[in-house]
Order: sequence, then C-alpha cells, then structure tokens
Amino acid sequence: MELPDFETFWPRGYAETPEPDEPYVLFEDFHRDPQAHPLKTASGKVELWSPTIADYDHADCPGQATWFEPPQVL
Repeated sequence: MELPDFETFWPRGYAETPEPDEPYVLFEDFHRDPQAHPLKTASGKVELWSPTIADYDHADCPGQATWFEPPQVL
C-alpha cells in the first residue's frame, strides 16, 4: 500500500486505502467452531461479566462494563 507524502496528506486530511481482498472477521475461528477454537477467557467464550474481576471488590471496577459519571473537576 502506498501512502502520500506528508505535504500531500496534510492539506487533504485523509489517505485512501485499498479494499481488502477478503473481509476481516474478528474471532472468525471462534465464530466458525467455538469448541475447537475457544477464546482466552475462563469460559472460553465471550464474557460480559467476570467473576474474577468482580471478586476484587473494587468500587470503581465491577465485574461488567459500567459507565461512571466523571468526577467534577473544579
């Protein structure tokens, strides 16, 4: 893949890249056969909640993805 030099790129603001020959599929082997290609998690599956992290019992780090209101900065 060839990219433009910086002087060409900067005023344009973007660089075009060629389309891949085949689409990229995240976790393709797992999607095709989860038994034969488990993920590197405790269950071998996609985990939305982690008992290991939940057991740490940190108020700012629960066992699942959580949005926290940002602290007020004065």
